[in-house]
Amino acid sequence: NAMTAHTAPASKTPMRKSQVLEYLHIKASTLGDWVRLRGFPKPIRPTTNTPYWFKEDVDAWLSQARAVKKWPQ
Repeated sequence: NAMTAHTAPASKTPMRKSQVLEYLHIKASTLGDWVRLRGFPKPIRPTTNTPYWFKEDVDAWLSQARAVKKWPQ
């Protein structure tokens, strides 16, 4: 997999945009808003220009958002 071979540390799990949307049960417009307005991690864009996020970064953001009551429990 070119995505993991060139950019992803062995300990992190890359997620494509569609996977992030499904994982969080949100729409693409919501994801864009969160990146711009709520501090959600920006996507990583490797040379293939296919944006992705690391699951561990998504989970860390989600935990922080829950801690400050910005996300439903």
